[in-house]
Amino acid sequence: MLKYAIIKSGGKQIKVNVGSAIWVEKLNSEIGSEYIFTNVLAIYDGQNLIAGTPKIDAKIKARIQKQGKNKKLIIFRTKQKSNWKRKQGHRQPYTRLLVEEIIYKDQVIDKYIDNNDDKKNKIKEVTTNQKLIEKKIDQSDLKKADKIKTNNIDQKQKDQK
Repeated sequence: MLKYAIIKSGGKQIKVNVGSAIWVEKLNSEIGSEYIFTNVLAIYDGQNLIAGTPKIDAKIKARIQKQGKNKKLIIFRTKQKSNWKRKQGHRQPYTRLLVEEIIYKDQVIDKYIDNNDDKKNKIKEVTTNQKLIEKKIDQSDLKKADKIKTNNIDQKQKDQK
């Protein structure tokens, strides 16, 4: 079964799964840093639902992926028959987090394992090898091109004599 937790952040209740990305109101932390939610309302560990009154002794570890702003909202107010209008825009700042661990009473209930790291490393190795091969090819092509140029110059000088 899918394990999840319900947290409270920014006045909203959010259901989180390990490995999922969540958007919350802006948190004052840097990208890549770890953030721990302690305001956990409930946890489902695959068999039992543990609910708090109002919260439980649990932690949710998440890593900050992005700080940004949502799309612009236009607030347009008007009053009939008086030609009164106001237009205002608003962009809500947010923080995007990747949920890594659910911890209940100092025991890890669920943990995120990133399989993409191995793939990324392999891709980097392949691209660096390709770059090295391309450099070798480019250097050999340049040597051949220099030889051709020098041969053409020698032939032109002979033809001029």
